[in-house]
Amino acid sequence: MLSKLYIIHLQQEILSVANVLTEWKIHSKNLKIKYNLFVSTLAIMYNNNLTCQSNIERKIIGGQLPIMQVLSSDMLFKDKMNYHLQRHNIYFLSQIMAADGIRLLIYSDLQLQLGISTKGHKLNWYKQIEQHCIINIAMSRKVKPKFIINRQYYLQDSNFQLKI
Repeated sequence: MLSKLYIIHLQQEILSVANVLTEWKIHSKNLKIKYNLFVSTLAIMYNNNLTCQSNIERKIIGGQLPIMQVLSSDMLFKDKMNYHLQRHNIYFLSQIMAADGIRLLIYSDLQLQLGISTKGHKLNWYKQIEQHCIINIAMSRKVKPKFIINRQYYLQDSNFQLKI
């Protein structure tokens, strides 16, 4: 039971949406979590193309484009960005994007969308995500093409279904 809790904690710390035992993809040279035997072991296994089988099902569902696919591990662990994202339960880029999937939310919208206090100055972790994802911050909130999220919405009525 303790190992399951540890796996869950590690998954949250690195903002992984998949099981860290089976989906670990960080080399030991890129490892930002220090003094952790479990993490070091996973990194050494990855360096040597060794895999781990696990019967622990732990996958976070509910969003598109996991943050780990958007941000490099250097960026994710710089200035404890992973801690800030974890604290606000942000695991997917889609959580901080507008409904159209093309634009990043403005900072004040985070309060409405996620309940994050936006009083005072813009937080550094959000500035870094903006700089990394937005094409031109001065011109618009549009994200780079590789970060665009295709969303499908359905309007349902008792007589018909319309796909937008």
